[in-house]
Amino acid sequence: PHPHPHPNPHPHPNPNPNQVRYHAESGSLDATDLGRTASHYYLSVETIEAWAEQMVQGAHEPHIFHTLCCASEFSNIKVREEEMEELDQLQALCKFPVRGGLADKEGKTNVLMQAYIIRAPLKAFALVSDTMFIAQSASRLARGLFEMTLGKGWIGYAEKALRIAKMLERRVWGHQLALRQIGNQPEYLYQKLEEKRARVDTLRELSTSEVGALISNQRQAQSIKAEAQQLPHLELAVTAQPITRTVLRVTLTITADFEWSEKLHGSIEPWHVWLEDTENEHLYHKELWQLHKLRRDEPQTLTFTIPLFEPLPPQY
Repeated sequence: PHPHPHPNPHPHPNPNPNQVRYHAESGSLDATDLGRTASHYYLSVETIEAWAEQMVQGAHEPHIFHTLCCASEFSNIKVREEEMEELDQLQALCKFPVRGGLADKEGKTNVLMQAYIIRAPLKAFALVSDTMFIAQSASRLARGLFEMTLGKGWIGYAEKALRIAKMLERRVWGHQLALRQIGNQPEYLYQKLEEKRARVDTLRELSTSEVGALISNQRQAQSIKAEAQQLPHLELAVTAQPITRTVLRVTLTITADFEWSEKLHGSIEPWHVWLEDTENEHLYHKELWQLHKLRRDEPQTLTFTIPLFEPLPPQY
């Protein structure tokens, strides 16, 4: 497809993003995509406005963490002098730098959010209480931020926000072994696999005895192998067919390639599907697709159309 014009490299945040659209002729009010996202994730007007001031296309994880912490849901977090020593110790454990330090509620919220992910032990009762309060909303807010930025077509930002949401839900850093999301093994086994730089796709291919040799523990090899087989994984095949000179039909064939566990997966596993132009970060299509347990053994097809623009590239 013809390259989409590159977005403004210096975007100006909109302090008053519209959540409804007013039609003067009919007098009707319709929700915008932003309004529907805000309603679905219970995002307050104050949170949307605070995020609009902070969001910058192309932002990295530390900035996105700070943006999350600016949500109005955390406005009641107080910075207390008697907690500063413990907060300093927790900040030293944080993976991402804390913007602005510990002088304000955003900094404290950021530290406690990261402490929640790493399951850091907390001493002060007030910090335990604040962390639980933050944890109740953090992943919901991150999912909302993901949907907002995906709707804006900020694909790189949206991917990072989605990764952060999963970090908060599973309490596992994105760079750590994905098997930690299942978490049925002793910590030292996951550490050993990470030291060996083992990948989940490699563990799926190895025999049980080879996994045992890798971790120097044949007794736990079968359960490690089982976790690798249970981690959700899809095989994709894509075909594209011109319908008219300006419309392309894309067919996605999806095959589930993992062992279904009622305890881990329930009855449905949802997936976000989108088609993008990676050179220009242009989003052509997005939807939420659900894999149902009863159809897990059947290849599924997903079909959608996207526009083509003149002049057509040579490959068309």
